[in-house]
Amino acid sequence: MGWVNTTLAILGLASSFAWTSTPKAETKASLVKTSTYEASGERVLRHELTLNAPVEEVWHSFTTSDGLRTWAAPVVEFELKTGGKFHSNYRLSGHVGDPGTIYNTVLSYLPMKMLSFKIGLTEQFPAGPREADTLLAIAQLEPLGDRRTKFVLSMVGFGKGPDWDKVFNFFAAKNPDALSNLQQSLENGPIDWKQLEMASTAAK
Repeated sequence: MGWVNTTLAILGLASSFAWTSTPKAETKASLVKTSTYEASGERVLRHELTLNAPVEEVWHSFTTSDGLRTWAAPVVEFELKTGGKFHSNYRLSGHVGDPGTIYNTVLSYLPMKMLSFKIGLTEQFPAGPREADTLLAIAQLEPLGDRRTKFVLSMVGFGKGPDWDKVFNFFAAKNPDALSNLQQSLENGPIDWKQLEMASTAAK
C-alpha cells in the first residue's frame, strides 16, 4: 500500500505504515504533554503543546486546505463549516476518493479558538470501532502572547474492550508526532512531501 505519513494520526490514519523518521519532529515530540482521564466513565485522550507561532498562523494551519497540506497530508480538502468535509489522502499523486482516502467531518468551530470533527477510521482499524463511528476530536487554541499559542487536542468517543484499546493506544502514541510535525512546519516551513516519499521508497 506504500508509504504513509504518521502526522496523519490525528486524522484517523492506520498504524500499519510510516514514513522514514524526521529527527527534528521526533525530538520535539517529547514536548507534547499527554494525559488521560475519564468523564462520566468515558476515556478522554488529551495532548497539549505550546506552538511557537501566533494563533492566526496556527488556525490557518489546522483549518484550511492549504495549511493542512503544509504538515498533515499532500492532498487535503477542507471546508470550515458545520458538516464540512475534512478529507485527505497521503499519496503525493493521489486524489480525494482514491483508495486510502480518510473521510472526516467538521462538527463545529469557534474562529481562532476551537475546531471539533468526527474521525473516520480507516479499514486498518478493527471493525467494531469503525462501525461504531463515535470517535471525535476537539482542537482548542489559546494565544499566549509573544507569538506563542497553546494547542490542546482532546479525543473522545472511545468505547470499551480490546479493539477500542488498540485505537486508543494508537492515537496516544502517534498524536505527539503529529503535533510535533505541526510545530516543525510552523517553525521551518512546509513539509517536502516529494522528498519524504522518495526517502521512504529508498528505505524499503
